[in-house]
Formats: sequence, structure tokens, C-alpha cells
Amino acid sequence: MRGLLPIIAGLLLPAAALAGANDGAPFTALALLGSLIGVSLAVAGILAILAILIGPFVFWIFMVVDATKRQWPERNMWLIVLWLSLFFGLYLVSALLYYFLVQKKNVGKMPTT
Repeated sequence: MRGLLPIIAGLLLPAAALAGANDGAPFTALALLGSLIGVSLAVAGILAILAILIGPFVFWIFMVVDATKRQWPERNMWLIVLWLSLFFGLYLVSALLYYFLVQKKNVGKMPTT
């Protein structure tokens, strides 16, 4: 619900600012300022939601690329875990496990090229 608050405020603030301009001039400075603030809140909310939704998937992609480049005996097992987790919706969990158990400990060899 907290992620929706900036979007709701961003959509309602311009309408409230325009409704408050009763003197016949709908684009007063206050109404324009309210509209700019509302649009900026809406854009910030949308960008935050996109970062929350797309960020873990991008992190998972980096972990899959690292697992394919790394030379070590358990490579195939980790690739299977990473790919299966995508189909079960646990890709963030598997990517975090891979990061802390393999990449951060620098297990295996990375190619020099």
C-alpha cells in the first residue's frame, strides 16, 4: 500500500489544485505548482515500482551470467537451481543464495579472457 501512495497523491494533487482555482483562471501559479508536484510524485512512484519489480530479475540475470562463466564442479547444479527458481517464482531467493554462497566467497575460477 505504501508504494501506491505516491501514485495516488500524484494523480489527485493536480485535480485538487485545479479545483481550488475558482476565480476563472484555471492555470494560476498555485495550480501549476500543484500539477508539477503531482506529476513528479506520480513519476517517482512509477519508477520506484518498476525498480522494485525489475531490479531482482536483473540481479538474477547477473547471477546466471556469473554461474555460466565460472569454472568449478558444482556449476551445472547451480545453473539448474537458478533456472528452476525462475519457473517457481523464487528467482530472488536463488540469486541471493548464489551471491552469498558462491560469488562473494569467490568459489571456482573465472576465465581470464
